[in-house]
Amino acid sequence: MALFAAPILLIEPARAQNKAAGTPGAAKAAPEQSGANVNQKAPGWTVTCADSGEGMACKAMQTIIVAKTRQRLLQISVRRADDSGAMALLFHLPHGIFNPAGVTTTVDGAAGETLDIQTCDAQGCYAASSMPPAKFASLLKGASLAVTFQDLNKKKVTVPVTLKGLDEAAKKL
Repeated sequence: MALFAAPILLIEPARAQNKAAGTPGAAKAAPEQSGANVNQKAPGWTVTCADSGEGMACKAMQTIIVAKTRQRLLQISVRRADDSGAMALLFHLPHGIFNPAGVTTTVDGAAGETLDIQTCDAQGCYAASSMPPAKFASLLKGASLAVTFQDLNKKKVTVPVTLKGLDEAAKKL
């Protein structure tokens, strides 16, 4: 896949309208840890809501796109998993990744968690994580989340995701 044939030179979050608040988000992300030159601008987390038939279902999202090609590289969605306060994180990954390696997430460089790639479809591949309230609270204290997966040549691709603004977005959920 051409996306991984050359180093990622420029990545920026997608510019989305915050439908719940009616204003665009704004946050800068930490530089990518794999060494590629990254320039992330504009929105971090946005909240979208839709009628699920049983009331409003809301999620906080951040989409990272490759600026040069304008293709989605990563999208992270956060939603309430249940009434206990647990949160569900869904990682929407691109095609052309080495699925057996899974996806590793690390907060501010701390020890990471590796998630299995659960499925792939025409839109990309997916991994998910359930976070009990205490674990999610520790995520909210972080500044950046590094999401690492491997391309088909088994080379690591690390995508930085800002956590700035996630606490405000989660309060809207």
